[in-house]
Amino acid sequence: MHKLIQKDISKVTNEEILDILSGQHVNVVVGGPPCQGFSMAGNTGRKFIDDPRNYLFKEFARVISVVKP
Repeated sequence: MHKLIQKDISKVTNEEILDILSGQHVNVVVGGPPCQGFSMAGNTGRKFIDDPRNYLFKEFARVISVVKP
């Protein structure tokens, strides 16, 4: 069975993840952090250091630490 959470990853709680899992083992979690905050393409002079998307990889790591695939 496949389950999809279509929600801002920073809004998904650890408890919500565990509830969805219902004790089931997960083999794979697929995802990747956005690169827009780091990319200079199409936006010369971007202030990429302040882009909140630069820190979404931490949310992905949090999900992995909860799911433990």
